[in-house]
Amino acid sequence: MKETILNYVREMNHVTFAELGRHHPELLGEHSLFLPGHETIMLWTGWSEEAFKIVAQMLRGRELVMKPTYPMVYMMDGSVLNMPVATQIRKYKTTRWLPSILCTP
Repeated sequence: MKETILNYVREMNHVTFAELGRHHPELLGEHSLFLPGHETIMLWTGWSEEAFKIVAQMLRGRELVMKPTYPMVYMMDGSVLNMPVATQIRKYKTTRWLPSILCTP
């Protein structure tokens, strides 16, 4: 699964979680990924726990980098989260979505 994710991001660069999941349905599941240290800022949902753990590992190992993006990028990929967008990195009273893309360093 790690090679699947890494190869797709290397090939396409600037990949949303939505696009990656659409092209690789084996990543899908029922878990969510939150910004580390910010339990109210969700990065994406609907993937397997294993897939999110692999992405987190690759981010920590600097095999991938994550950058914020605009919700419109996800709209163009055909999938957005139905929640308010995080406009700052801070603690929110309710869960917010931080649209992000995965890239190679």
